[in-house]
Amino acid sequence: MTDLGTIHELTYTLENALETITEEVEAMAFTLEEVHQGSETGDIERVKSNGEAYLEAAQTLVP
Repeated sequence: MTDLGTIHELTYTLENALETITEEVEAMAFTLEEVHQGSETGDIERVKSNGEAYLEAAQTLVP
């Protein structure tokens, strides 16, 4: 395989990975907003369930 072929494959893989990361971060932002809204309204269960989901998702970004 040529260098350009390798670069093509790697950039395609990285583009797909960045798209997945973007989708995950957007979902995390929604979940974090749920925590925020729950804290404003005093909804402990909303805060707890969404907080746990947020922290679990955030672990995927920690090496």
